[in-house]
Amino acid sequence: MKLVRTVPALGKREEDQLNRLYTTVTAMQIIYSGLGYTEKIGPKIQALFEKYPVAQQFKNSMGFPELWKHEILLFDI
Repeated sequence: MKLVRTVPALGKREEDQLNRLYTTVTAMQIIYSGLGYTEKIGPKIQALFEKYPVAQQFKNSMGFPELWKHEILLFDI
């Protein structure tokens, strides 16, 4: 699974974001699917962002990429 990368500051290198919620959510989906469940976590996470709009401003710091709603791992696309 490809991890979300950091946006490096000038003079620093890009690194994997290992301590981000998005990475944990995708890992949970892989485990969930491996256990034979077919439901996707993405719509539930999206519903939480809609229910609590203040969280929208923190998506980037949680490691969610801009096009996370198009991730086939999390959504039935």
